[in-house]
Amino acid sequence: MQGYPRFCGTVVGMAPTSAAAYTAAGLSGLNEHQVLSVLLHLAPVDAARVSMTSKSEMFHRSALMDTLWERHVRLLPLLFTLTVGRPEGVPPSSGLWIAPASDPHLRRLQASGTPQEYSVDVRVVKKDAFGPEPARVDVSFVPPGHLESQRVTVSFPDTNGNAGTRIPMGLQDGASVNISGFEETDATQANQLKAGMLDQALAAGQYAANIKPEEADKRGVFVASRLEYERDAGVLAGSRRLQGRRLGNAAAQNTAVIVLYEPCGNSLKADTTKDRLQSAFFDNTAGSFNQVLGTCSRQTVSFTGDIVGPIQGCPDSSDVWATYNKIREQLEGQPEWDNNEFKLMILPATWLASIGVGTIGGGLTWYREEYIADPVMFLHEIGHNWKLHHAATAFTSAEYADTSSAMGYCCRTRCYNFLHSWQLGFAEYTEEVLQLETLTSGESKGIALKAIGTEVSSGVKIQMPSSSETNGLPAFLVLSWRAKLGTDQYLQGSSHGNKVNVNHWDGDSRTDASITFLLHETGMAAVLTLVAASSDICPLSVLELTALAGTNRHFHQMQWPRSSILWPVDDTLHLTDRGQNISATLVRLGERLRSPAVARAAKVLGRADCFCAWAEEDRCRAAWAIAAVLSSVAWSDLDSPIYLARFLALGLVAPAPWASLSTASAVLQMVWFERSCSDAMVQFKEVGIGKLLAQLVRHASAAVQHVALHAIDHLTVLSCEYTDLLEISATDAVPMVISIAQSGSYTNKLLAVSIISGLSFYDAERLQSAIPTLVHLLGHPKARMKDEAGEALFVLMSAGPDACMEAFKHGCVPVLIENLRCYSCQPQPLIRCLGILARQGVGRQVALQRGILPLLRQRLEEETSGFMAECILDLLRAYGDHVPQSLA
Repeated sequence: MQGYPRFCGTVVGMAPTSAAAYTAAGLSGLNEHQVLSVLLHLAPVDAARVSMTSKSEMFHRSALMDTLWERHVRLLPLLFTLTVGRPEGVPPSSGLWIAPASDPHLRRLQASGTPQEYSVDVRVVKKDAFGPEPARVDVSFVPPGHLESQRVTVSFPDTNGNAGTRIPMGLQDGASVNISGFEETDATQANQLKAGMLDQALAAGQYAANIKPEEADKRGVFVASRLEYERDAGVLAGSRRLQGRRLGNAAAQNTAVIVLYEPCGNSLKADTTKDRLQSAFFDNTAGSFNQVLGTCSRQTVSFTGDIVGPIQGCPDSSDVWATYNKIREQLEGQPEWDNNEFKLMILPATWLASIGVGTIGGGLTWYREEYIADPVMFLHEIGHNWKLHHAATAFTSAEYADTSSAMGYCCRTRCYNFLHSWQLGFAEYTEEVLQLETLTSGESKGIALKAIGTEVSSGVKIQMPSSSETNGLPAFLVLSWRAKLGTDQYLQGSSHGNKVNVNHWDGDSRTDASITFLLHETGMAAVLTLVAASSDICPLSVLELTALAGTNRHFHQMQWPRSSILWPVDDTLHLTDRGQNISATLVRLGERLRSPAVARAAKVLGRADCFCAWAEEDRCRAAWAIAAVLSSVAWSDLDSPIYLARFLALGLVAPAPWASLSTASAVLQMVWFERSCSDAMVQFKEVGIGKLLAQLVRHASAAVQHVALHAIDHLTVLSCEYTDLLEISATDAVPMVISIAQSGSYTNKLLAVSIISGLSFYDAERLQSAIPTLVHLLGHPKARMKDEAGEALFVLMSAGPDACMEAFKHGCVPVLIENLRCYSCQPQPLIRCLGILARQGVGRQVALQRGILPLLRQRLEEETSGFMAECILDLLRAYGDHVPQSLA
């Protein structure tokens, strides 16, 4: 999912609105449980921050920070990815999936066979196991000219056994595809591939019963190398019936047949009866599927139909399609089968290697008999028929983790989250769509969040501006209020009730079967902050890992994902109190950086095994709070600034590898307002902030590197008599900075090159090893990178002839001249570099052969700046006898 914007965020508190505010907003018919009024504040700086506070009590920033610092409101930082989909109403588009060429299985097949290409329609089902492993997707087709009994299942390389989050989400049941790949002719290899596409925990239970599901599935295996597919092609059941008036993806009136099936001598349990299914599915008694669906759909959707069986038969294979085809063969022509569009097949656990299975689009579902009493099981699988994907939290590895939705883990009774309800037609967005780009720093927007359980129009969309990173399509966030009422009544007694949900989704069409992500659940008396960051700064592959307090007692032994705010250094909190109180607050925060204060706090918990968890989490919180406070003040604004600078620096240099990003951000804010050799800078040097920055810039996370590089870059340009203030050039940061300039993300490369330029004033000899990298970057496709590289190269070459010769040996002259022909590049660093080389007598002949003199004459004629004209004339003079001949 590279190339899309990344977002980071924290949750710190929210509050309800007074009754007077409801009346003023024209919402007098609603109570405090049904509507929540919030204030949105969006700051379009390097990051977009969304803050939600009470409308009736406009918190000052200082009060907000007091909530964070003194009441220790829990922070839940999360990194997530926003991607986009096509607008509603646009016809299905095509998609493309290509297997990695390095996949060993593909390479083996490529070496031994010829690829096959087919144009076929595929059947696509979601196989649910509701365990820690990802859900699998089964894609299958019948090769042209073959029989249904020769259907093959598709293995997608490098997808963790066809994990649903790694298979194209736009691929739906019945899609027309062009598929290329290889048929696996080795039976052992084919069985291994099929075994890898099973949920291993469920498979282990079948193995214990002497059942080998990969062998019972008789289908061949087709290993895909390339797939072109029609997006969103699945047909919604109910569309061919007049009485099936469609709300969204769900028709108002639906018909279903439930088949109790006993395949190949595998019997159903004695209590799996038609009467039990009638009660569990069709009746309107409390807890039945029909009753719960009525609640979730606001009494707009229902099912009627028939129950058949138990019937016996023996398919040739245990896969769901062979089972379905056998059942259809036995029942086709009977009204119970022919007159009902949804087909629900109840099977013994010994036959079905999943808990539930549903087509993505269409109307077919398969169930293990143990789960027929759970209404959410039917909501979930029929939800797949209605083109709903799973309800995840912020990461795709937690595919079922949004348990506030029926599309999360089974089997507590739940309705759907807002996005799923919108897809089905049970909920709508409010008329107003908020636009990030129209809100400027300092402006706020008051809105009312209505409870989705009682109000159809309830979700609030925050539209992000389109960009090249989103292929020109707008991305968005969705806010919704889950108030334990109406459709959310099943959240009573859970942790999800009375929460504001922040979701994102990969599409904006009801029929787009993409996963939903619950990014935050924010309770009352909280404030929500989201901070956007470029994908260059915060790629998922280098996400900082740490433990999250309260998630697991032993979380310090786990790898829980966590990212934190990349605080925009040009933004401030605008705190009103800039004196003694802020100084006292910084002292308290500095104490929390140290183990004695953390130890006392942890002791209160009464759990020795929570000590490490509490200490690590609180250290992160304190560092983030310091970064936030210091964004609004300079040291000169504070009482005892020298003491505070040293006190905080001593706390930050203490080893805290789990808090690298928060530490880097705090250090950046500590040095940001310094513009000279202040007393605070002297304290930072003595304490070892320079060495700390050298450690942080070597961190594996690109985000940590970015913040540390930002701080170092700022330090290199401070006016301090050409002194390396924190002695960065004497640390092992230098080789890492050069390495980042070679192979880091674009934004980090820019900072690294700027640092090379700045540090070269202090220690050009040590930085001379960066010359090959700088020459290479002169050929970068972006003009800004060329300009930065030219500036850094000029500083290094100014150190003497050895540096000039090194640059010449690596081919700097041709690329400098070529860039001088490019009017998007700044000419000054290029001309200065060429001037140094000419005066040193290095590369003159190469420059003449490359046409430097006619080029300089052209630039001189076009130049309007007197300063640049003088620079060009100075370079012409360096070529002596050649100049008159050139200008004649």
